[in-house]
This record gives sequence, structure tokens and C-alpha cells, in this order.
Amino acid sequence: LNCATVLHAELFAIIIAIEQAHARGWRKLWVESDSQIAIQASKNSSIVPWDLRNRWRNCFARNMRLLFSHTFREGNACADILAGMGHASTGLQWWSSLPLALSDGFFRDRCGLPNFRFS
Repeated sequence: LNCATVLHAELFAIIIAIEQAHARGWRKLWVESDSQIAIQASKNSSIVPWDLRNRWRNCFARNMRLLFSHTFREGNACADILAGMGHASTGLQWWSSLPLALSDGFFRDRCGLPNFRFS
């Protein structure tokens, strides 16, 4: 994403998700992030870096219902896997179906099974 900070990358990813959802005609979107400050930005746009602020505000001006919530990284295996996939990606990717790498994590999340990290 060519972002200078983690916050910039988090917010830019949310902007892209909202824009992509709008382009596909989706009118309801639930944004879940392990970044509490990114979630706080949904209520306080002064947190958003100046170079993203116009696009950020435009996302909220669309005729969409946006729900923002925080999850702990360990609490959402799919988000954790996607973050790793995103880190390795060199461009925008969109999946029309569940990527194979997410199937186990998705099943565990869907069934409410716990995920633990051990080191």
C-alpha cells in the first residue's frame, strides 16, 4: 500500500473495502479490525491522516450502513490469516469465494471455537 505507518495502512485498507463494497452495490458493511484506533476513527475523523481524510469522509457520505467493531487479533483467525496474506501481496486482490487458506479459521470462527497462540 506504500503506507508510512500502520494506522495509515489500516485506514487505507478500510477505505478500499468500503469503496469496493459500494461499487458492488452492497449497502451494509461490517468492518471488523484489531486496531482500536482505526475503529475510533469511525467516530472521530481528526484521527485520520490528512492525506486520507477526504476519501475517508467520502466513504461515510455514501448511502451505506457501516458498522465498526473491534476484535482481538487472537479472536479472529481469519483476520490474522488475511493480514499475513496481505503482507505478502503486491497488489489488490478480490475473492468471490472463500480462499482455501481461510477454510479452517473460518470454520472455527463460525462455530465459535476458540483460537489460541502458543509460543
